[in-house]
Amino acid sequence: MPSLLRPRPRDLWPPIVFGKVFGNLLFLVGALFCLALFFVAPRYTSLINSAGDLWIETYAGSQSERFQTAIKEVRLGQTDRAISNLQTRWNDIQKRDRSFRLKRLLLRTLATELHKQGRYQELLDWSLEWVTLDNRDIDAVAFWNEALFRSSDRSAEGFRGLENTWNRFPYSEMANKFYLSALRERHAYDEAASVMAYYIQSRRDWVIEKAEQWKIFLYADYEQAPINDDDYENYVDSQTDLAKTWALINDYLLGNPLDPYPIKHGLSPKQQAQYWIEKGATSKLLFGKLHNAATKNAVPTVMIYSDEVDLVTDADNHCHIRFYAPSQTKTVRIDLPDGIKLRIKNIRVRINGEHHSIPLHRIRHKNMNASNRALYSSSKPDPHFLMDVDHLFSAAGEKSEIDLTMEVELVSSVGNISLTEFLVGT
Repeated sequence: MPSLLRPRPRDLWPPIVFGKVFGNLLFLVGALFCLALFFVAPRYTSLINSAGDLWIETYAGSQSERFQTAIKEVRLGQTDRAISNLQTRWNDIQKRDRSFRLKRLLLRTLATELHKQGRYQELLDWSLEWVTLDNRDIDAVAFWNEALFRSSDRSAEGFRGLENTWNRFPYSEMANKFYLSALRERHAYDEAASVMAYYIQSRRDWVIEKAEQWKIFLYADYEQAPINDDDYENYVDSQTDLAKTWALINDYLLGNPLDPYPIKHGLSPKQQAQYWIEKGATSKLLFGKLHNAATKNAVPTVMIYSDEVDLVTDADNHCHIRFYAPSQTKTVRIDLPDGIKLRIKNIRVRINGEHHSIPLHRIRHKNMNASNRALYSSSKPDPHFLMDVDHLFSAAGEKSEIDLTMEVELVSSVGNISLTEFLVGT
C-alpha cells in the first residue's frame, strides 16, 4: 500500500536536479553580465581599454623579465636553460608577436655565445631557426653563413654567402666582422685591406663628429661622492687596491683557492676576506659602500672652468687635447662622448714643456672599465675620467698650458682601430 506520508525534504532536490538548477543559474548570471556589458561598454570605453592595457603590460613585463634573465645567463656562458626555453616555452613566438623583439635579442645573444665557444653545429641549427623566423634579418643571415663557413662540408657555400651579404649590406657590423675574418683566414689580405678601408671610410664622418664632443672640467677641489649602485661598484673598480681586495673576497665566497693573494697587515688572505665579510661585504656593491663610508670625508666641489674640446691627432698615432689651466687647478675631468666605445691607454700630460706619464692607478673613472692597462668606455651614459694635476704645476705663472696625450682606439666588431685612422687630414 503506497505511503501517505509526505516525502522528506532531502528527497525534493535530488543531486542531479540541484546540479542542473545551479548550472542554469550560472548561465543566467553570465548572460546578464554580458548584456549589461553590451549596454555599458560604449560609455566606459577608456576604462575597459585601460584594464586591457594593464593586463597586457603585466603579461609583457613578466615575459620580459624571463627573457632578460635568460639573456644574462647566456652572456655568462650558461646556455642550457635558454636553449630549453626556446625549444618549449618560446618556440611558438613568431615575428608578428609582441615578444618577438625579446626572442630575437635572445637568439642574437645565444648565437654570439655559441660562436665564442666554437659550438658551430649548434650555431648552424639556431641561426637557421632565426633565419626561418625572419629571413630579412641581416644579423641572422650573417651568423648562418658564418656557421656554414665553419662547417666541414659547406665551407665554400658559407664563404660565398658571407661575400654576398657584405656586398649587399656593407654597413652591417656582423657582415664586416665575419667576412673580414674569413678573408684573413684564406690569406686574401689585399681584399681584407679593401674591406677595412671601406669600413673606416663609411664611419669616418661619425667618428669625426664624436671627436668634437669631448669636454674638460677644471676643479680647484673635487670629490664626487657615489650616489647609486653603479657608482659604488665603479668606486671599487677604479682603485687597484680595492679591486684586488674585492677579488680576494669574491674568491673566498666562491670557495676558490686564495694562494695567489699576499699577507697584508699581518692577516692571511682568509682572515682579510673574513674581516670584510663580517662587516657585511658580501657583494661588490656592499664592499664599495663599506669602504667609502670608512675612508671618505665630504669635500666641496669647486669648478673653475669647463669647455667642449676637439680631439686632434699627430703623425705618431697619438690623440691630443690642449687647454690652459689656472694655477689653482687641482683636478682635470675628461668627459668622453656618449654612444661610442673607446679604448684609451698611455695617458701622458705635458705641462709647460715637461712630460709626465699618468699611471692607470692614479686615474679615477666613472661609467668606464679598467682592464689590461687601458680604460674602456661602456654603453652607460656620461663616461669620464679624472686626474689630479696640482702636483705637476711649477710655481711660476698664473696659467699653465696643458697637452693631454693618449692613444685612443675605436672598439668595433672588426677589432680596435686607432682614431688616427679616422681623423687623419682633419
